[in-house]
Amino acid sequence: MAKSTEQVVVKRHRKENDLQTVEKMTTSVTITIATKGDTALLHGSVQIPPEHDVDTVGDSSPLVVLSTVGKLGPKESMNRLRTENPQASSLHNIDEVTMLLQDKLVVTETLNRHRKEITPIHGYTPKANPAFHEQPALLDAGAASYVSPLLACKNVSGRVENFQAWTDERMPSLKMQKIGEGSFGEVYRATSGGETVIMKIIPLNARKGRGSRTFTSIEAAANEVQLLEKMQRIPGFVEFRGAGVLQGSMPSQLVTEWNDYKAQGRTVESRDPNKKNTYLENQLWLLIEMSDAGTNLNPGYYMPCDTPCYTPGDRYLSVHIIWDIFWQIVRALAKAEVYAEFEHRDLHLGNICVRNIRAICDKENLTLVPSAEATPISLDNTGVQVTIIDYSLARAITDEDRILSYDFMKNDSLLKGEGELQYDIYRYMAKAMGKKSCKEFVPKTNVLWLSYLILKLLEVTVELSEEAKFEESGRVTVTAKMKAIMEEVRDTTALSQRENWVLQSAGDILELGTLNKWISLAEIIDG
Repeated sequence: MAKSTEQVVVKRHRKENDLQTVEKMTTSVTITIATKGDTALLHGSVQIPPEHDVDTVGDSSPLVVLSTVGKLGPKESMNRLRTENPQASSLHNIDEVTMLLQDKLVVTETLNRHRKEITPIHGYTPKANPAFHEQPALLDAGAASYVSPLLACKNVSGRVENFQAWTDERMPSLKMQKIGEGSFGEVYRATSGGETVIMKIIPLNARKGRGSRTFTSIEAAANEVQLLEKMQRIPGFVEFRGAGVLQGSMPSQLVTEWNDYKAQGRTVESRDPNKKNTYLENQLWLLIEMSDAGTNLNPGYYMPCDTPCYTPGDRYLSVHIIWDIFWQIVRALAKAEVYAEFEHRDLHLGNICVRNIRAICDKENLTLVPSAEATPISLDNTGVQVTIIDYSLARAITDEDRILSYDFMKNDSLLKGEGELQYDIYRYMAKAMGKKSCKEFVPKTNVLWLSYLILKLLEVTVELSEEAKFEESGRVTVTAKMKAIMEEVRDTTALSQRENWVLQSAGDILELGTLNKWISLAEIIDG
């Protein structure tokens, strides 16, 4: 592990009395840090010698400032941070940071979004529904103990509610439309009082008997909730608003939504709720509420170019849009690898959402630039915002260093699936794992999915116009250069050469982009 001689702001472990330990430090303190080239990453351990200046920042901040160069004291270090880096002006409010080291002191990414207190529109929290805790428990003692690991998760209601009663109470003001599904559950866009959120409803395994091995386990459901809670701190990951546990058959209103969804000709993988034995009468469900991240990338869903209708084989995304989508995903995954040793392991197009945060600008850029000269191109050319969703198969570590994972290598429906490239990716992941457990960190799985993503994006990319193809005296248009770079990344991560890849993580791809000056280092820090 490379050692840094720069001053850095680092993440402090969240342990009992940790703040007092740092303030009274007489020996050393362990901080999570590692370096990769000029970029410092958040994994591994370094012992800080006590002779260095170490201090806390703010009254209750979890940050520590380490001065190793120029013999600056902690306060001087902080002043320098704020002077040289405008984004550090509110440093005392930051919950956690990752680090970026250059020739001078730099503060990096704020991983805490400073979320305001959110009241889920499903009304689960005691604050949102004071009468909730007056309702009688629906479960017997054994069943209550069974779901307790899920109920104990942060931002999950501590009680279980009847599914039909819950729906009847909210449907007059809550409009729910099914927009997607997967093998693990169904997804709805819900609107209430002008606010729109996404609700994911997951059937859970029964405690014993019929249905005990059919759906999602309590452990897997708890893992997903904990991942949602943790990963939302990184821009590019969906914002988690809360969750609750329901019990009973699927309500008639949602059965109607299921039927309407199927009638639209959509591919249906979930179980038919019209059949009597599909779900138990006392079926358990997990309802997860998230912010609306837009529309998924499956062909025909996100159509920014005002295409009247989608026909398989259509090319409808501009080079500028696929550039923004790809590099925003790479940036988010690279930070997630550092922050939580995160692997998504299921990053197909349905698990990437895009929304327009301003009027889309995807016209070709005909400005001529030297084809061989490195000129960073922005990650925000078009006004699209990309969000990663659905962590059902994901692997990560918690703040308490507990590993959360799903053993996808035991799922035959994934490993034996046919007809789509994503099933090949599951098999490639299993091979990349080798004899390792699914609990181990193998970030090459992220590269496999990024290879899949760039292939899928280029398949639907609009061909360049003749004007965009224009070349003169070693100069090409910005749009043509962007496409050439995307094709180079595609070739570098060719799945046929996966055994020989040099790139072994999303961080490696991000580093490739910065070293070649395809993308701006500043946008990695700020984005």
